[in-house]
Amino acid sequence: MKKYIVKLVFNISIDSGKNNHQFDEQVRIINAANHTDALKKAAIIGKQEEVSFVDQENKIIKWQFINVSEMYELDNLKDGDQIYSSTIDTPFPNELIEFINNKSKEYLNNFLICD
Repeated sequence: MKKYIVKLVFNISIDSGKNNHQFDEQVRIINAANHTDALKKAAIIGKQEEVSFVDQENKIIKWQFINVSEMYELDNLKDGDQIYSSTIDTPFPNELIEFINNKSKEYLNNFLICD
């Protein structure tokens, strides 16, 4: 078995698209014999996680699996290889930097406690 990192993309529709659509990207680890099996397994997981429900504001929320947008075999990755990138456009850069630094401190504290 080989390990793969895959990115699943979901479309989140609120009230049948009356509001803005949101897209959720999820990075997952898949164990499979080969690339084809990994892709099939990731797609099955994505389809299994499609859901519709009514939220507390009585709006219909629908998560629809779009597809697997990226896949990397872990054995082929080297130390420091990039596996994911996202660009954030914000009018509040200082707040974002503070949030990231606080989150990093929280991770560091959690790992120091666990080690």
